[in-house]
Amino acid sequence: MATLNIFIAQRFDGAAQGFADADAAAVSSHITDFFKKVCEGTGFNSASVFRNPVVTQIGASDLLCYLVSSPERSIAISKGATSLGPGGTTIPVASGSGVLSEAYLSACAGDSNRNKLLANLIMHELMHNKLDARPGKVIVDVHKIPGGAISKDVVTSGMSPSDADIKAMRRGVSGAVAQYTGGL
Repeated sequence: MATLNIFIAQRFDGAAQGFADADAAAVSSHITDFFKKVCEGTGFNSASVFRNPVVTQIGASDLLCYLVSSPERSIAISKGATSLGPGGTTIPVASGSGVLSEAYLSACAGDSNRNKLLANLIMHELMHNKLDARPGKVIVDVHKIPGGAISKDVVTSGMSPSDADIKAMRRGVSGAVAQYTGGL
């Protein structure tokens, strides 16, 4: 059995943004917990989160989310997004370059549990990546998953992935979705 690899590409100076290695580790822990549950009963036996990958590390079934400081630093805008979500954005990039997911650190400003909120935003964007932003959508709209929590339009730090979120993600997690690696 295989391991699902989730890559987080941080595109800002953590020290300048008050985002230390311990913060990144806490975010990674939340994401790992979610994806380990998602992997149960799929072709994956485990999930691992890695930071700051290089292009050659990204496999066919892996996931990649860029962590940018704010929407003003969006990679998605430069790749054709016409609007951005409040906490992140996921779009298919033109000419078959893959699906691009990004989350915004600034969306977590002032939250008493910033790391959990950031993890929830990243997981939300990765749900879009595997479920409704890819060619051959698995579901029509992540935001409309009955019983969903982190899949909803508004994501908070007080939320945890629901059973519905986990079950929905299981449906698409094994599918190969090319990831946009042009920002690495």
